[in-house]
Amino acid sequence: MAGSINRGASEIPNSVASVPSWFRVATAALAVAIFVVDTATEFEVSVSVLYVIVVLMAGRFLQRRGTAMVAGCCLTLTVISAILTAPQGSASIGTANTLISVVAITITAFLVFQNQARGLTLQEQIVDRKRTEEELRASEARFRIFVDHAADAFFVHDGEQGGKVLDVNRQACDSLGYRRDELIGLVPQDFDPDVDAAVLQWVRERIQAGEVCTFETRHRRKDGTIFPVEVRIRPFWQGGQLFHIALARDITERKNAEQKIREQEVELRDVLDLTPLLVAVFGPDRKRLYANRPALDYLGLTLEEWQAVPDPLWFFHPDDRERMAEQVYTGADSDIPHEFEARFRGQGGTHRWFLFRDRPLRDEHGHIKRWYLSATDIEDRKQAEERLRASENRFRTLVDHAADAILLRGEDGKLVDVNRHACESLGYTREELIEMTPRDLVDPNEDPVFFRSVTERLNAGETFAFESGFRRKDGTVFPVEVRVRPFSQAGQRFFLAIARDIADRKRAEEALRASEARFRTFADHASDAFFVHDEHGTILDANREACESLGYTREELIGMHPFDFDRGQASPPSEVTKARLEAGETVTFESVIRRKDGSLYPVEWRIRPYRRGDTRFALSSARDITERKRAEEERERLRQLEADLAHINRVSMLGEMTASIAHEINQPLSGIVSNGEACLLWLESNSPHLEEAREAARRIVRDGNRAGEIVARIRALVKKSAPPKSKLDLNETVREVVALVADEAKRRGITLRVEFAEDLGAVLGDRVQLQQVVLNILINAMEAMANSASKRLLLSTSNSGAGQVCITVEDTGPGLDPNMLGRIFDPFYSTKSGGMGMGLSISRSIVQSHGGKLWAAMNEDEGLTVRFTLPQYHDGASVGIA
Repeated sequence: MAGSINRGASEIPNSVASVPSWFRVATAALAVAIFVVDTATEFEVSVSVLYVIVVLMAGRFLQRRGTAMVAGCCLTLTVISAILTAPQGSASIGTANTLISVVAITITAFLVFQNQARGLTLQEQIVDRKRTEEELRASEARFRIFVDHAADAFFVHDGEQGGKVLDVNRQACDSLGYRRDELIGLVPQDFDPDVDAAVLQWVRERIQAGEVCTFETRHRRKDGTIFPVEVRIRPFWQGGQLFHIALARDITERKNAEQKIREQEVELRDVLDLTPLLVAVFGPDRKRLYANRPALDYLGLTLEEWQAVPDPLWFFHPDDRERMAEQVYTGADSDIPHEFEARFRGQGGTHRWFLFRDRPLRDEHGHIKRWYLSATDIEDRKQAEERLRASENRFRTLVDHAADAILLRGEDGKLVDVNRHACESLGYTREELIEMTPRDLVDPNEDPVFFRSVTERLNAGETFAFESGFRRKDGTVFPVEVRVRPFSQAGQRFFLAIARDIADRKRAEEALRASEARFRTFADHASDAFFVHDEHGTILDANREACESLGYTREELIGMHPFDFDRGQASPPSEVTKARLEAGETVTFESVIRRKDGSLYPVEWRIRPYRRGDTRFALSSARDITERKRAEEERERLRQLEADLAHINRVSMLGEMTASIAHEINQPLSGIVSNGEACLLWLESNSPHLEEAREAARRIVRDGNRAGEIVARIRALVKKSAPPKSKLDLNETVREVVALVADEAKRRGITLRVEFAEDLGAVLGDRVQLQQVVLNILINAMEAMANSASKRLLLSTSNSGAGQVCITVEDTGPGLDPNMLGRIFDPFYSTKSGGMGMGLSISRSIVQSHGGKLWAAMNEDEGLTVRFTLPQYHDGASVGIA
């Protein structure tokens, strides 16, 4: 566009350039001559009127601006000449002549301007017309190319001779398979199988009404194939003759796309039925067309029932209907997308909060074709928002009732809000504090350097704390600890300060310092060695006991490391200790310390980490445990003696049972010999009986295993070192003891009866030690019944409640004197003439070490009952065992 304008401007005839140069000189000379004549002569007539000629000549070779300047110069020369010319006669005549000259020059200049404007306009019109003609010819050429290369078929029909084809474009030939000369002269019925007299009549009526006729039909190619088209027919007149121009667009792809869209719509409806959103489709007038399955299920309606509801506001909560009517259905913005929240009615009349979004679908003209609405259940979010609002109210109440003063400062340095405690502690009202600056509240004696430091840290965005003094309205000053944190909100920067009155803390700190002095005295007189370490373990301080026990002076100890005198610490344990201290744990362990003179003694270290400000320290105590170690060694020696005594007791009991044990072992050995001889006889016969021999061999294996089990049980009882405690089936443990004493009881003529509880709980214990207890009690019971007429022995197990299991042994012996029952468990007390008196004492020690209890009681009729209980096993530990 800019290029065509420039070309037009260059094509305007340049009348200024066509004037010869002498013409310009002549014009200037004429102006000078008129001035000289007008000034030097004394004519009564106005010679300056001749300046009109100069203006007319200037208009020939100058533009409007130049012409205006020449006219202005002529007017100036006229005025100058009138001033310089002496008046000859009346002064009014000279003035009139001058005015006439000025008016004439002005009118002439105005007429020249108009003439120049008309000439320029005419020249531009001529250029524009030529340009328009050229553009029209170029446009016609482009249009011909465009039509011939259009993707749609163009047909020009005769409007008065049955629609005969007069011209076509190349696409019409390509789509129908005809040449151009073959198509010209055909009528629509020749290639459109759907056109009949009714269709033609309908087209004529539309065209006569001045409408553009659009319809879908089918075209038949020259090869007979048929394809769908959309035809648009428009009439036009040329040279007094009516023509029809028809555009036929192949809509095969569109039809396929429409079919695909229909299939996709079905698929989309299936998808919408699976989405948790409530989705609905409305017509342009908000008529309800479709709702997905979740929406209908929520409403409890069928699609037809939903469509039949007359009032759309019925679906909303009564408190929301007025807003819905104004915002969505009847408002000025009812045809634009909406997003709103409202309570939506569900089945049963319940309402839940939903977020609604509706969007219009518009056609190419901007008209609404459909409304699409989705609804998201936000009931949970609404409840959360309600809880949040309640939380905010609680928080505001909390802030207003906080024990610290809270001040909010704006970016301009003034306070914008304070809490109630700030007003109460400073003595101002809230209105008085707002618009004040923190500088107005701080102790006026505060160092200005301190203020600059605080300002720099605030500007750097730091969160920090400092101590200062606040001045009340009455002028009194009190100490405060202030913690300041900058933050941004809505593009503005704020500073939140929390000021805590620390007057009480200052007094407490003073009291603490006094307490520390007392503590130093206490620590210096403590019986344990105390050390203060830094985070690397270096000693920073030590008490007097540390110096006396190690033989160093306090100055010598400060700067040392525990490695310098602790012989028990090595690198790996110290790393473990360091890790536990970093985790904040209190660490206790034993070690050996070397004094300055080289002597060693055992200590118990107890180290506890603590912080003072941002620095970590550790406080350790070293207690001399020499005496405790000696006591532990003595206890270990006594424990070993007790274990040896228990072992001797087991061996002595087995010695007493030698005959029974020999008989028990002899039975499987006799069986092995007998079965071995039988096996040899079966194999030595003329026809060996292999099956019988195998059976005899199996019995040999069985008896051998039985003998091995007897020997294993005896070895377990004789073995000096017992295995650690484990989860035991007490019935099975007791059953093994019964197997050992069964023959002994039979030999003594004693009837041994066993009753095992089926649901007996497991215990945690030492199998050998518990078997020793049961064996000891059984042997004592059998010996007690040596001279009894009735020899019955009952061994039973049971659950005794409270997480305990009980083992009971009842005999029918003579019993004991009730006064002597309490002594039978004492060491070296025995009712037998040759007894040592250690069996029951050892048994009670074993039971107690398992967390149980052992006691005896007289039976009502005859005999004695001995019982002991053990805690049941629970989750890897036995109740009652430390």
